Amino acid sequence: MLVSCRPNFRHHCSADMANKVVLKPSEEQKQTPFPKFSSDSGPSAAPVRANPSQSSQQAGQKALERFDQKQQSSKPKRNFTVLKSQVKQEATNEAQAAAATSEQKSHVQNQQPPPTPTFSDQDAPISVAGVFYQCPLCSTTASQSELTAHMEVCFATLVSADPLQGTCTMINSINRDFDALKVGKDILCKYVDNIYNHPGEDKYRKIRIGNKAFQEKVVTLKGGIEFLQAVGFQQKELPHQDASELFWVLPEEFAQDMDRLISCKTSLESGEAMRPTLWRDLKILKPVEGNRRFHLPDEFFRITSEEVKREQERRKEIVEKSEQLRTKAMKLADEQNEKRQYRYSLIRVRFPDGYVLQGTFHARDRFSEVIDFVRSCLVNDWQPFVLSDPTGPLLAKERNSLLQLKLAPAAQLTFAWDRQMLSEITAAQGSVEASSPLKPELLASSQTL
Repeated sequence: MLVSCRPNFRHHCSADMANKVVLKPSEEQKQTPFPKFSSDSGPSAAPVRANPSQSSQQAGQKALERFDQKQQSSKPKRNFTVLKSQVKQEATNEAQAAAATSEQKSHVQNQQPPPTPTFSDQDAPISVAGVFYQCPLCSTTASQSELTAHMEVCFATLVSADPLQGTCTMINSINRDFDALKVGKDILCKYVDNIYNHPGEDKYRKIRIGNKAFQEKVVTLKGGIEFLQAVGFQQKELPHQDASELFWVLPEEFAQDMDRLISCKTSLESGEAMRPTLWRDLKILKPVEGNRRFHLPDEFFRITSEEVKREQERRKEIVEKSEQLRTKAMKLADEQNEKRQYRYSLIRVRFPDGYVLQGTFHARDRFSEVIDFVRSCLVNDWQPFVLSDPTGPLLAKERNSLLQLKLAPAAQLTFAWDRQMLSEITAAQGSVEASSPLKPELLASSQTL
């Protein structure tokens, strides 16, 4: 009965009821290691995993609950009362800090500011009033721009006394553009050569004032018109291309004097230039602490148009040299030339008694000029001495420029007598009088910076 009824039961039960019915396995089934297969599956069908029993599901659920409890117990427990008190305390501290900062700011604003220093580089007394030059004709001292106009007046006086020599000296002295000076002198000499080489031809004795080359090369040359007048040219109005124009004309009697023409040309070509000299602006400063400060005017750094032109030519040479293979020594020399160029140098020499001798020099001047300047101010100008900078005595540096010795734009040196000569004098005289090396008339005119 039981065997015949089991298939009828599976056939009549619905799929839902079959899923809900859970049969308790027997002890034999629990011990069987192999999975159960469905009755309708063949030998090659894949095994089907059996659903866990109710007791297994309950055991797994309890294990999950125990794991969750363990995880929750490992997290720190937050006490919201303590957290609230901490937040409140931090807010109180921030409010107190803000109040203290505000009170400090108001106290600083109400307090009187500390006194500012009275000395600054901009307010410092200028070490020199400027850079000045001396006129070679009358020894007048003025700035370079003012001295040019002054020299024109002096040369006008010289021209009135000796027209030819005065004019030649004026041309070579006042014109600063050397290229324009050379071109203008060449044209003037050409005028004289044409008259000398073509005697009796009137066209070479006439110069049309409206000529373009004459206007650009001769009229712009300072002293060019005065030279023509010194040669003997006179201004006349002559016919030219159905009109009349002004000409410079040399009279026949002057054109026939060949020796005079040669003398005029020679004087122009060999005329010496009378250049203004840099005024040393000699000063003797009393021994005060402020002597160590330097404050220089703009003239020590300003450059002229000629220097700009030379700088442009120098940079052009640098570009050309960069395309060539050069040795290390050649590159080092180029680096030295590329250093910043200064125009002037203010030199101060401190003596053992504290007095300071001050003078202005060109930055390109040799160190020997500084030595001669110091020697001219000494009582015993025959006695050898040594000048030192912070690096040590400047021995055998007479031929170096101040720029090469890094004494530009300003430097302070120390004076000392030659020890060997001083020991010989001491041995001969028994003692050396401790007096200032400087001349008394210079000490009498000393001033405080």
